[in-house]
Amino acid sequence: MAGKVDTSTETTSGESLLESDATEEVLARESPEAPATVPELDPAVRNPPKPADPSFVPTPVDYVVPRRETFAGLVWDRVTDSLSDARMHYGRLLLPKQKDKSVAKPRIIVLGSGWGAHALIKVLDCDLYDVTVISPRNAFAFTPMLAAASVGTVEFRSLLEPVRVANELVDYVQASATSVDLERQTVSCVSDLGRVEGEVPVTFELPYSYLIVAVGATTNTFGVPGVREHAFFLKSVVDARKIRAAIVNRFERANLPTTSEEEKDRLLHTVVIGGGPTGVE
Repeated sequence: MAGKVDTSTETTSGESLLESDATEEVLARESPEAPATVPELDPAVRNPPKPADPSFVPTPVDYVVPRRETFAGLVWDRVTDSLSDARMHYGRLLLPKQKDKSVAKPRIIVLGSGWGAHALIKVLDCDLYDVTVISPRNAFAFTPMLAAASVGTVEFRSLLEPVRVANELVDYVQASATSVDLERQTVSCVSDLGRVEGEVPVTFELPYSYLIVAVGATTNTFGVPGVREHAFFLKSVVDARKIRAAIVNRFERANLPTTSEEEKDRLLHTVVIGGGPTGVE
């Protein structure tokens, strides 16, 4: 697939130089009359296991410490990267450009709209690439503040930045990617936006030149029975809304004059599972 870098140099027989040299060395050890070139191997035995050579000593290579390995170099890298990203991002705000669809450009498809995808699309040069973002969520959520939003400390809109605002030159498609065809370089997607009107989900394919997979992860229940059916998760703004609504509902139910003391204790009893950043917050 395009965008995948192959670091091996191809030979005329389709094998890499490394594999060819190793195969030739094995043949030479087995027979003194081994041919100078490697014969074409049957596909079923093209890559046979090669015995290790205990006498082989790798050629020593001088290790050069990269600039970012030092503290000063690390700071310099971060500063220059930040300035370059800021120039590109704010340059689009000061000098807005129009999408030019008349020029054929390589298409980059980004799957997801979370931290990795959001950081990438903000700095992608849309003059060089045709960028399409596919995600069921049309906005990036600042997840460290989800806990505060679930109890009303901050509003949900303060956590969100729409994909089209992060980079107005990208195309956004609200759908879920279901499969990737590496041979044809296409992404199969499904969108159920019409479910509120009783429509069937829409399926389609999009071709790509480069594919960026930044879909993140799902919440792990660690196999505990009943967690997924009865617990609240805190992974998205939707989850934070559910928690806030549930908390308010239980306080109001406990405040009813017909609620007994035992029922109040039950309604106001809360269990937080997990003592990590989200649980402590």
